[in-house]
Amino acid sequence: MLLASVGVGLGGGFLHQDFGRIRRVIDTNITGTIYLIQKVGADMRARNRGKLLITGSIAGFTPGSFQAVYNGTKAFLASFALALRDELKETEVTVPCLMPGPTDTQFFRRADMLDTPVGQARRTIPRWWRKQASTP
Repeated sequence: MLLASVGVGLGGGFLHQDFGRIRRVIDTNITGTIYLIQKVGADMRARNRGKLLITGSIAGFTPGSFQAVYNGTKAFLASFALALRDELKETEVTVPCLMPGPTDTQFFRRADMLDTPVGQARRTIPRWWRKQASTP
């Protein structure tokens, strides 16, 4: 089983962003993810069994003004997951794509998006965090 769950964001207008930071988002969210999937997925296909869970985002379904690069990478992952699933349909390798909504993590701070509508909106608290926060 491979849980391909990574996401680096970048807030702000695309034409004002530093291209090095743009490249980091693309390299992390797309290049690193599909590189790992290809390495692990090839072994799974050879064994004719396995599970490849790809974490996308509902952001991949929206244009993403002021987070165009992040949303574009998540749209790529959603499309990629569907294509890979189709390529592996004759095998016992599954390829679901998890598409969570805004989650209360450090993502928005790291992406410099705390001043955006989604950065200020109510977000889902991850179960692991709720469990950890309730432990004395």
